[in-house]
Amino acid sequence: MEVGIVKIGILTSGGDCPGLNAVIRGFAKYAYENIKNVQLVGIADGYGGLIHNEFRLMKEQDFVGILNVGGTILGTSRQPFKLMTVEDDNSVTRLDLMKQNYKKMGLDCLLTLGGAGTHKTAALLSAEGCNVIGLPKTIDNDIWGTDVTFGFHSAVDIATECIDRIHTTAASHGRTMLVEIMGNKAGWLTLYAGLAGGAAVAGCCANMVGFAVLSFRENRWGGLVSQGIGTSMLQMGNIVKNPRIWLPAILTSAITGPIATCVFRLEMNGPPVSAGMGTCGLVGQIGVWTGWVAPSEQAVANGAAAIVPGAFQWAGLILISFVLPAVLCWAFGSWFRKRGWIKEGDLKLE
Repeated sequence: MEVGIVKIGILTSGGDCPGLNAVIRGFAKYAYENIKNVQLVGIADGYGGLIHNEFRLMKEQDFVGILNVGGTILGTSRQPFKLMTVEDDNSVTRLDLMKQNYKKMGLDCLLTLGGAGTHKTAALLSAEGCNVIGLPKTIDNDIWGTDVTFGFHSAVDIATECIDRIHTTAASHGRTMLVEIMGNKAGWLTLYAGLAGGAAVAGCCANMVGFAVLSFRENRWGGLVSQGIGTSMLQMGNIVKNPRIWLPAILTSAITGPIATCVFRLEMNGPPVSAGMGTCGLVGQIGVWTGWVAPSEQAVANGAAAIVPGAFQWAGLILISFVLPAVLCWAFGSWFRKRGWIKEGDLKLE
């Protein structure tokens, strides 16, 4: 029996990001090789094309040579999610128009490439009976149900390269640079770029040693060891219950970070993974030492050279890693406890 044509619409919505055309090409290649009598429909300019019934029938050659091309061959636009169900003068919503045009195009399925807003709109279409496949596209990496969105790693690479370039300027002028990175309401891009750029030793030590000292009253020696040379992530459950318990560590890192870079000129020139480890197994400190005596190839390319650390360097590493986090976090924590922002038991580990 002859199988009917399977029509699949493709649209890209929201901001563009690296990898859109590569994903479009990958899906098209799969569809043509695995779905009999498939016909792909390119919807122009995101949901705007679906609203205004703007589309074109795609051919296999349309997907040739686009693997390394930036942007999107389909075009994109932003259509605010909050306006999708707002009625116009004719009592018709954008959702109504999209549903009607889905049927007019004769689509069996709609493939949407986009971020959080795109997927919220896709969920509306799905609730209206449209078959929708959502592919998570965003540099923010904030889509529920997926570990990594496409576009995220490319954005991390670019942000890390910028941070690496700023290192030399900061060192030359003896300054602390404040780098603002995109990410919407999620901090993944900032976190990964910061870790890759070697900016996390002071901050991680402030959290690990800080929480170990701050919670000593509740957790005693076991908590001191498990957090101080283990991980402060053990406190995440308590942070969710009372976010204020995180403030002493955050304030501490805001002080130790500039001291580390401006006074002691500490840099993470060892393995990049060491930057995010802090005092966990002393990996962060070993990484700094490795960067002194045998800097990585990337560090050398950025101007780093092997040195024999003296008393000044060792004093800086000890102060930034252990002494200052313990003293400052204890001081901030004591003040918070007096104000009632941190109460007895708030830092207790179960």
